Amino acid sequence: MNRADAVRTKNELWSRLTAKDLDPKTQSLVKRALVGVGVEPTSPNEGAILVWLGTDDPAAKALCEKFLGGAAKPKYLVATVPTIPAPIPAGGKRSAKRYHQRLPIFPGVAVGHPAGRTATLGCIVTRGTDIFVLTSATGAVPKGAAPDAGIPLCQPGHMEGCHTADAIATLVQWDVLDPLKLNASDAALAQIIPKAKRLIRDTIDEQIPFNTIGEARTDTPLQKYGRTTGWTIGKLVDASFTGIIVAEGQPFPFCDLLVVQGYNERKKPVDFVQGGDAGAALIHLDGGRATLVGLIVASMAGGYALATPISTVFQKYALTLAHLPPPSAT
Repeated sequence: MNRADAVRTKNELWSRLTAKDLDPKTQSLVKRALVGVGVEPTSPNEGAILVWLGTDDPAAKALCEKFLGGAAKPKYLVATVPTIPAPIPAGGKRSAKRYHQRLPIFPGVAVGHPAGRTATLGCIVTRGTDIFVLTSATGAVPKGAAPDAGIPLCQPGHMEGCHTADAIATLVQWDVLDPLKLNASDAALAQIIPKAKRLIRDTIDEQIPFNTIGEARTDTPLQKYGRTTGWTIGKLVDASFTGIIVAEGQPFPFCDLLVVQGYNERKKPVDFVQGGDAGAALIHLDGGRATLVGLIVASMAGGYALATPISTVFQKYALTLAHLPPPSAT
């Protein structure tokens, strides 16, 4: 099926499965069994319908096929409901030396707030002449924060013992999740403060330069560099996930996310992200240069990670990928 047709069919299926006029028994089945629906990228321009279920439930499968009405034969995957932010695992606290503020600040390091927030710095962006950090809203922004309150984004994050004196930027805009509408992203934008400008680099892990932004491809692995798990590699398994993500105990519907499954050198599934990696840049590496394709949002069991396509965030906030000169030595 043409990828665009698959996305339309997926959206229609989601609308039918979540319609308010369903009978109570069907609503109960959907609530119990459905995680989300998506599009498996079978080639660069084609896709197949995916249905993510919490259990291998024949009744849920029959309902999906009834609503599809022969338009497509879906593929089923069993998975847990995605969560943000995931708990940071034991031993996931990075060394103070690696994340000390005096070191250069680059995509992949820990950021956050003393009020219990730890995330990953995704990338450095510009809007006009201003320079910003892009990261995870749920991972970095304190509950109840107001955009005009001058809230600091610190480096390192809460798990590394940050204080407000560790501020590198001021949070100015972020996504506020809506439990009643489809959310497209969970991003936060923080304007870099003057004292931090000389420390900022736009190279991942201090060495891999960002080249441009683009779309996630099926013909090459995806990678990310995060605060907790460092470099991981994976493959795109869903190009347009629409479903439920639990953020701090509350369910929120999301739409059109990328789903990546991590794997190791033996091609066995492993975690692509863990707690603290929210906000990390999802990239393609080609010849030692990085193409930014997404921003990590959430994780779910089975080694899966969900990410917002980077074009969604850049268009919403009118951003441009930064290409900065090396930091000054003074």
